[in-house]
Amino acid sequence: MAAIDFIRAPARRRRFGFSWDMATLVLVLGTIGLVIGTFHDYGVTWDEDVHNWYGVFVMDYYLSWFKDSRSLTWLNLYNYGAAFDMTAAFINKVSPFGTYETRHLLNGFVGVVGIIGAWKTGRFMAGPRAGFISALLLLTIPNYYGQMFNNPKDIPFAVAGIWSVYYMVRILPALPRPPLGLVAKLGTAVGFSLGVRVGGLLFFCYMGLFGLLYCAWRLAETRRPGLALGELVQGTLRVLVPMVVVAYAVMMVFWPWAQQAPIDHPLRALAFFSHETFPFDTLFAGRYFPATDLPWEYLPTHVVLALPELTLLLAVVAIPVALLEQFGRQGGPDRTRSLQYGVIAFAVLYPSAIGTSAPSIVPTLDDVRFIGHRLRGRTAYVSA
Repeated sequence: MAAIDFIRAPARRRRFGFSWDMATLVLVLGTIGLVIGTFHDYGVTWDEDVHNWYGVFVMDYYLSWFKDSRSLTWLNLYNYGAAFDMTAAFINKVSPFGTYETRHLLNGFVGVVGIIGAWKTGRFMAGPRAGFISALLLLTIPNYYGQMFNNPKDIPFAVAGIWSVYYMVRILPALPRPPLGLVAKLGTAVGFSLGVRVGGLLFFCYMGLFGLLYCAWRLAETRRPGLALGELVQGTLRVLVPMVVVAYAVMMVFWPWAQQAPIDHPLRALAFFSHETFPFDTLFAGRYFPATDLPWEYLPTHVVLALPELTLLLAVVAIPVALLEQFGRQGGPDRTRSLQYGVIAFAVLYPSAIGTSAPSIVPTLDDVRFIGHRLRGRTAYVSA
């Protein structure tokens, strides 16, 4: 679908004028060329070995018709889904490259899918130029591009997050009865995020929160509680319920441990990660701090240093510009547009706010965990 979208520019512009969609196509093809040309140059990170074996064990779980149970007890990785690791294990059975070279190539292609998702988000929000800028800004974030070759958890989770937010902003204008196909796509994207990390449950909360805000806005517009309540029920049955069903089905495919207890085990994994600590001291401002006792300024400083200066500047400007745009409109803020901005901004700011206000859980929310997802959100918001 993405490839088709690239060539939908009017024929006259394709023949005689500059097209931002064609510029994006060149950018994406160039990135694919970089991935193919450089994937073999990346080293193996400290946890890739255990993730590789986890993927093999999950693959063997299926090849043995659920008799091989090693994936159910492998280190603490059974708390994760194996969407990336299992896929890599199957591809490695036929790949002409080495085990880790194959994983790096696949990881790089997953990163490209994230860049396409950032393009589509920006394009949907503000047109082809914004889509190009969104893709370019994401590509030029070192924390994203560098890790997209050998980070088997955070890059796939970030990419699934990109597409989840994209489908949310597409669904909002169609509430309370969006097309079921669009809801299924949202559920699939959220399911892939859950198939990497249980933190994808947050996307259920995001959709539920902005569904409630939609109904509250409708109540303020119409002054008819019955209508707002009816739309709340419709939205729940038409969006939240099928979204959860599809997402859970996708998650189950990649997570054998969750299959053993579909409600209890994901909740136990969520509890595990909420108490997980990084067992080493962290260097910050010339001193070593326990990862469970980082100063509050650690995360803001990390974000400032990780973002390119232009992206950081545009991110700072984006929120006040969006507020001025909405409150400067004749007739007041537009409901759909405001909620769309809100989804993107909330996906960006919420993890940062939690990490800053509760720095003891920064090892769970930051480091390499939510960094790609959070920084990606900034690029989409800035470009839109």
